[in-house]
Amino acid sequence: MKRKYGFIPDSSVSDFRNAVRLQATSKQIKLSLPLPSNLAFHDLTRGKIVPTDFKAIFGMGNKFIETPKFTTGDISSTRQRFRRDLFLKVFFAGFDVEFSKSKLYIKSEWTPKDFEIPCWTHDRLDNFLTKVTALFKRKRAPSNLLPFQQEIMERITNYPELIFPDTDKGLGPCAIEYSQYVEDCLAHLRNDKVYQHLSDEEATTAISKLSTEIDDWLDKYKRILPKSVPLFINSHMKANAARPLRSILRLIQNPQGLKTKRMLAHPPSLLRREQLTPWSGQVDY
Repeated sequence: MKRKYGFIPDSSVSDFRNAVRLQATSKQIKLSLPLPSNLAFHDLTRGKIVPTDFKAIFGMGNKFIETPKFTTGDISSTRQRFRRDLFLKVFFAGFDVEFSKSKLYIKSEWTPKDFEIPCWTHDRLDNFLTKVTALFKRKRAPSNLLPFQQEIMERITNYPELIFPDTDKGLGPCAIEYSQYVEDCLAHLRNDKVYQHLSDEEATTAISKLSTEIDDWLDKYKRILPKSVPLFINSHMKANAARPLRSILRLIQNPQGLKTKRMLAHPPSLLRREQLTPWSGQVDY
């Protein structure tokens, strides 16, 4: 039996248990498990030190999330959000006021008071949430990783010198040494053909000038723009004041193989032209 099939089954257990034991002990079966054929992962380390089977994890993309070991048992935050959404619907039901559909607004956290909502709404909501809450019990959840993928997750910690950033144009994650990553970023930032180097005083002056120009623009068109627009712009100016740059690796295919090009992603634009479309012809961008 062993010479013909490579293993000796245990007759005291079921066929399924024999198959599980064979899978756990056979490296050949672990490597031949079916995986998606379009996995994208790039080893950009100097010595190509990343094991090839790491692609089974990182090749699924940065949006892949391992399921938690336990299911959600506490839904208190979801209950509060649902309660607020329902109260807002009930409070504004029947209003014929047209609200602005502008994308330039700050999300409100206002919630109607309990006495402003009919009693029947409270009764129905409490009954509904009681029934729903009973459905959520904390219990152990099955993993969405195969056994050999779980083993890879444990081995990743053996490479503390590596980081796994994303690449440009949706080409998937890559692996690169942290020291090389920092070195490439500094070389890119020191490139005089790409960036203009400013002293601290020059940078502070430029920031102050830009802020003043934005304030003057808002003051000039305050009668045309909705009240939510200045609030939105000022809020995002404060939020992006000290937001760091994010480095992205662009992969370029050539006859010699993949070539990398460093890019820096700036914080999201404060204002996009299409967001000002409702006031086109009335304001200057």
